[in-house]
Amino acid sequence: MKISQLFDLTGKIAIVTGGANGIGKATAILLAKAGANISIGDFNPEEAEKTAIEIRNLGVKAIAISCNVLKDEDLVNLVDTTVKELGGVHILINNAGGGGGGRENPFKISVDDIKRDYELNVFSGWRLCQLCVPHMKKDGYGSIVFTTSMSSINKSPNMSGYAGSKASVNHMAANLAHDFGPEVRIN
Repeated sequence: MKISQLFDLTGKIAIVTGGANGIGKATAILLAKAGANISIGDFNPEEAEKTAIEIRNLGVKAIAISCNVLKDEDLVNLVDTTVKELGGVHILINNAGGGGGGRENPFKISVDDIKRDYELNVFSGWRLCQLCVPHMKKDGYGSIVFTTSMSSINKSPNMSGYAGSKASVNHMAANLAHDFGPEVRIN
C-alpha cells in the first residue's frame, strides 16, 4: 500500500530540521510521498539540497535552507523563507538535535557542554514552535513532532546532559500541546 493511500497531506507544508540525512531525511521523504511540500532546514546546505532534489523528483515542492538551530536568526529565516516560498507552515518536525550522549562524564565535561545539549534539543524546538504556531493557527491546521530518545526515560552512564535534555523535550511537548491545541497537535 502506498503512503498516499494512508495519509493525504496534499497541499500541506512541512518544515523538517536536520532533514538532510538520517531520520530527518527519511521523515521528509515520507511526508513528501504523502503529498506535502517540504522545507529542509539543515546546517549542511549541500546535503539538504541533494535531499530537496530527491523530494522534488517525487512530484512535490521542496526547498533547502541553511539552518543552524543554535542561531535564532537561522530559525527565523527558516520559517520566514518557508512561508514566503511555499506559502505557509502546517507541519513542523523538530528533528535536529544531538549532544554528547554516552560521553558526558560529569567530571570531565563543562557547564557549556550541558547548556549546548539543552540549546540544541530543547530551546531550538521551543523557539520553532513559537515561530510556526501562529501560521498553523491561522490556517486551522498544525502538527508538530519532536524527535526524542529512549535515553529520556532510561538510565545510563555518561548521559546526564543529553538524556536530561531529551526528557525535557518530552515534558515540554506535553505542556505545549495544552497551550497550542486544539488546532495544533504535538507529539
